[in-house]
Amino acid sequence: MPSLAVAATCHDPSGELAGKVADLVATLRRLVGVVHVTCTDATTPTVVALLEAAGVIVRMVPVAPDAIGWTRREILAWTVDTHPDSWVLHSDLDHLLDCVAHEDLAFLGEAGVRADGCVVIGRAEEHVGKGPRELVLTEGVCNELARVHFGMPTADFMFGMQLLGPEAAAHVARKSICRSQATDIEWPLLVRAAGLPVSFRPLVRTWFDEDDAPSVGPAGQAARWHRRLRIAADVAELLSGEAGACR
Repeated sequence: MPSLAVAATCHDPSGELAGKVADLVATLRRLVGVVHVTCTDATTPTVVALLEAAGVIVRMVPVAPDAIGWTRREILAWTVDTHPDSWVLHSDLDHLLDCVAHEDLAFLGEAGVRADGCVVIGRAEEHVGKGPRELVLTEGVCNELARVHFGMPTADFMFGMQLLGPEAAAHVARKSICRSQATDIEWPLLVRAAGLPVSFRPLVRTWFDEDDAPSVGPAGQAARWHRRLRIAADVAELLSGEAGACR
């Protein structure tokens, strides 16, 4: 298996990951060698300390709720700079730790199988459409657009995990401009535009970080609808060729 680096992002103001981090990251490091995590400064010090104690390379960035794409691109670029010949697995940390906990890591074997392109890792078709209504509906729009555009009728692009070959990772780090979570779509588009292949790998045991999210009041629901609708609009503009609208 070729060299593989993990680039993860973490925003955990409640400290919910503290109980998972140490053992699961140790397991992950045995499999992939190097793990980089970019934490927002809202992440609890306990979680950051546990990551560092587990041998993770941690970098802190300011909270940027309207620039999640920037944070993702920064951690990708940092990983490419330090490990230019490695495949890079990008994920939100909570998604990745859940995959480790349930030993659903077969997708790691995809590194090197494809010709230096991008493997989108998402939920199996029967598990898409679970969670809060605003996520189900807006992700449904995004996925349907992406599926038609890429010719992948069952792919789930909105899970936020991608496995990028060295050339693809470097290209995305240079070219990505999207500031929202629409990087889930932008990055495969950039890889394909570079003439590299894009494929999809469904997870065997699927999970979504907001499936069991506590209910929020009207203000919280309105804010979440606004954010998710903005992502859907960004995705539509990306797929229509107006990538600059995501900046």
